[in-house]
Amino acid sequence: MRNGILKHREQRRRDPTQDAVAPDTAAMMPSQEATAGLDRRTWLACGIALAALNLRLDAWLASGYGLPVAEVHRLVPLWIVPLLCVLLVAWVAALVRTRRVA
Repeated sequence: MRNGILKHREQRRRDPTQDAVAPDTAAMMPSQEATAGLDRRTWLACGIALAALNLRLDAWLASGYGLPVAEVHRLVPLWIVPLLCVLLVAWVAALVRTRRVA
């Protein structure tokens, strides 16, 4: 079994078609090439998580404390969550913009 794995690795190393680099990734640095497809998916996942937090926090708090949603709205200032999410998104966008490699 181990010899079969080693032979497969040797064949992959010798395969000349794997040495070719796609033209759009030829100018990228290795770190950029590794994360090129990950950026959009990461931002999308973070956006979905923030949207879920903004839309469902009141129901989750009401369920956790055993109160009706209207009572949670009366007791807790839930406007702070969307405000903090906007500040977080702005801060991350500023960091990404200033840290981008030219």
